[in-house]
Order: sequence, then C-alpha cells, then structure tokens
Amino acid sequence: MFHCRKSPEAEVALRRWLGRLVSAGLVGVCLYVLSQQVKDVDLQTLWRSTQTVPSGAWALALVFTAISFRAVAGYDVMAHRQLGTKLSSGLARRSGAAAVALGQTLGAGLVTGAIARWKMRTAPTLLAASQISALVATLFIGGWAVVLICALALWAPLPELRNAAQLALAVCVIAYLFLHRTGFVARLTERWPLLAGRNLAAVIALTAIDTGAAAAALYILLPPDVALPFPTLFTAYLLALGAGLISNAPGGVGPFEVTLFWLLPDQDLAPVLAAVVAFRVIYYAVPSLFALVYAAWRLRTATTPRHRIMAPTPLDLRLGRSAMRSETLLMSNGQAEVLSCAIGGARRVVARTSSRLVALFDPLRSGSSCTLATLSA
Repeated sequence: MFHCRKSPEAEVALRRWLGRLVSAGLVGVCLYVLSQQVKDVDLQTLWRSTQTVPSGAWALALVFTAISFRAVAGYDVMAHRQLGTKLSSGLARRSGAAAVALGQTLGAGLVTGAIARWKMRTAPTLLAASQISALVATLFIGGWAVVLICALALWAPLPELRNAAQLALAVCVIAYLFLHRTGFVARLTERWPLLAGRNLAAVIALTAIDTGAAAAALYILLPPDVALPFPTLFTAYLLALGAGLISNAPGGVGPFEVTLFWLLPDQDLAPVLAAVVAFRVIYYAVPSLFALVYAAWRLRTATTPRHRIMAPTPLDLRLGRSAMRSETLLMSNGQAEVLSCAIGGARRVVARTSSRLVALFDPLRSGSSCTLATLSA
C-alpha cells in the first residue's frame, strides 16, 4: 500500500486558501447582515444626510485623520529601531503612514503593507519589509487590546462587562509588575527592547491617540441631532475596528458597519450610516490617494541603487588610513573599491577576484547590514 504525504509547501498553501475562504465567507455574511440592517434606509435620504455635513466638520475630520496617521507612523519608527535598520525617523514615519493607508484600503494589510514598504525602499529586501510590517501589526494589535480593555473598564454599557474589563486590566497590571520584580521582563527586554516599560507605554499612547483621533473624525461627521456621547462611540468604534481587522477585508467593509450598528441599537441608522460613508471618504480614500502619490514619488526619485560598488572617495581613503589595517590601503592604488549601501549609509572596502567579491573587515562607515546581501548577489 502506498501513502501520499503532502509537502509542507502544499500544507501552507492549503491553510492559506482555507483562511481566505473563511475570511471571504465572514465578509459575505456580514454584508448580507448589513443589507438587512439598512434595507429600510432610503438612498436619497442617505445622500441628503451626507450633504448636510458642514464644511467645518469635513475640515475638522481631516485634522483628526492627520493626527491619527501621525500616531500610526510612530509604529514604523519603533519597528525600525527594534530591527536596527538605521533608517531615519522621518522616512520611517512617511513610508509607514503611506503603507498603512494603502494596506487598510486594499485589505490584507500585512501583505500590501510589506510590498509598499519594500517598493518605497525603506527595507533592503521583501523579507525585511515583511518583518517590519508584521512587527507594526503586532504593536498595533497589542496596543488596541489594552486600549479596548481600558475603554470597556470605563464606559462599557453593561455593568458585568465593565467589571470583567476592570478585572482583566488589574490582572494584566499585577502580572506585569510580578514579572518585572522577578527579573523576567529585564531579561526579555535585553533581546526585545520594545518590551521595556517606557516602550510599552509609548505603544499604548500611540494606539490611544490613533484610535481616539479616528473615532473623533467619525464623531465630528455625525449630524448634530444624533445624541451619542463620545465615550460610547469610541468604545463601539474600537470593537468595530477589531471586527474589521479579523475579517481582513478592504477597509473592514461589512464587519465594521455590522458591529457598529449592532452596538448602537438606539440610534437611527440613516444618519449614522451617512457619517460612516463620509468617514470612509475622509479616513480611507483621502489618505490612500496621498499614499499613492507619495509611493509614486518614492519610486521615481529613489533611483539610487540599494547597493553599488564605486571608487573610493577622499573620505573613504582617510577612513582607511585611520583603520590601522594595511589591507584597506589597497584603495589607494586601485586594487580595492567601496561597497556603498543607499539605505543606512554603510560602506565597506571590497576587492574583486576572478569569481568573487570579497569584503575586507568591518565597514569603513557603520550603518545598515544590507551591504552583505550584495556579496551573494
């Protein structure tokens, strides 16, 4: 009897397709439920409700959107620091905000965000861009969970839910203090500095600003006659955002609206739906357009190769003489060149043989380790 065993690649592909089918099924169910929720909403009434949003509200919603994406950009800065890419904070912020804007609009944020970061040349390889994208997603999900627990502990509509959230928050704080006292956190932060207390506080603060500003943009777009306290909307927005993230749908369309309307049963759906439509224009469409323009600009202007081999500059020669290694002096007579990395600014002395490129010792100028990738290329 012969047995056919699936290869690991086939199993991974099967799990990936099953995940996509489950996600598509969830989105389909949510869209059907959403159609039933809004079946009594007249489209003309919805359009009129959107048109009644004053220009000042649109402008203020744009301001809150900018604040939210400014906080979003901080995740990329922390991720680059953790991974030691040596990328400047300004470039990390701009590329991170653009990648998030494209990822949340196109869906499959991990994949689209990684491709966007790689194409904008903020990571030397697609694998490195995927690591940054995954770390950014992990930071956001962790911060979102903490902010959600805090919001439920303060403003949950049901006393039982509020008490459970307060208990969960207390357990998390006590567990962290206990692990910190035993030295476990200190040992862990030696490998992962992001787990240090100040960095965790920074992640939670960034998430609170990000989600709070996004919820404020939605709140501003609600008609004045909708009597809805901001804490209630903020808590509902956090839960709806989580549903959208789980679905992995573009913009969370379907699960986000279903969850939001389900959590706001006492509100008239027409004005709330009109505010959600306006919010999707302000928070999704507008940032994605800016992100496309920025990504196109980066693709056009970032023409410098990620790695290039060049003749040594006068500064390289001075650095070589101060290195106290006679081999670096090969640059002076043309027997050695310099391998330059466009990302991070690292430079190495290299020498060519008949079939190899050899790097000599440490970099002349420290920076990103991406110069090593050229040796195999």
